[in-house]
Amino acid sequence: LGMDEEGDDELGMDEEGRCDHLDMSGALKCLPELRRLSVVYQVRNVGMNFDFSLFGFTRRDCKALAVGVVGCAHLAELHVTKSGLDDDHARLLAKYLKLHATLHTLDLSFNRIGDQGAKALARLLAPDSMPPLTTLDLSDNCLGEDGGVAVGAVLARNARLVTLRLRLNRLGAGGSQAVVQALKSNKHLEELGLSACGVAGSAALTLREVLDRNRTVRRIDLSCNRLDGEFGKLVLEGLTGNSTITELDLRLCDVGQENEYQINQILKKNMEDQGMMPKM
Repeated sequence: LGMDEEGDDELGMDEEGRCDHLDMSGALKCLPELRRLSVVYQVRNVGMNFDFSLFGFTRRDCKALAVGVVGCAHLAELHVTKSGLDDDHARLLAKYLKLHATLHTLDLSFNRIGDQGAKALARLLAPDSMPPLTTLDLSDNCLGEDGGVAVGAVLARNARLVTLRLRLNRLGAGGSQAVVQALKSNKHLEELGLSACGVAGSAALTLREVLDRNRTVRRIDLSCNRLDGEFGKLVLEGLTGNSTITELDLRLCDVGQENEYQINQILKKNMEDQGMMPKM
């Protein structure tokens, strides 16, 4: 896939008057053994030359990066954070990344990816997708309920992902429910982050079933969601026979002090039994 496939011009200004940045496709050609790439598309030390056109991730920026990444045959980790990636960028990036055979970590946190972008990225988790992704971080984007449902639908059939972080997205009750529901059939995910995602009490029964059946997941972050004491009781019921999970963050969830105490005692025992902390 060449840079001129879709008629892109040379680096300059995009259709919204924003400046393109470094042509990463050319730069990455010089790094054939690259294993990890972390990049932020911002401007430093602007001073009196400040102009809004200097900021923002353009489509040509995205395509140059995607083409360059595909050419890095050994790349295992890609982090593109705080760069203003939106749905169009996510779709374009996903189009190229589906051709990558070694990428196991994709971090696109702190951007502006919405539901359409999430649907495109979710396809990278499909069983027939080439990237062997084990970590996907979409924290602090603009995912809504539809995005959560799309991720949950693919997660249920995924057999490779180990870590999924979706914190600070407005998934709402429906989106977060779909993600938690996926853990009923997914037997590979070990860490799930749903902090401040609008998880509702309606997910309590599903989570209880997951904790009762799933023996793979070890860490779940549900902090900063509006829950209640009944939610805490159901979670406690699910944890009673679970000796695998060692972290369940329920801070600022109002699940009740007694429930929190008993939950933490179970988690502490699990950690001791797994040799993660000395037994008292």
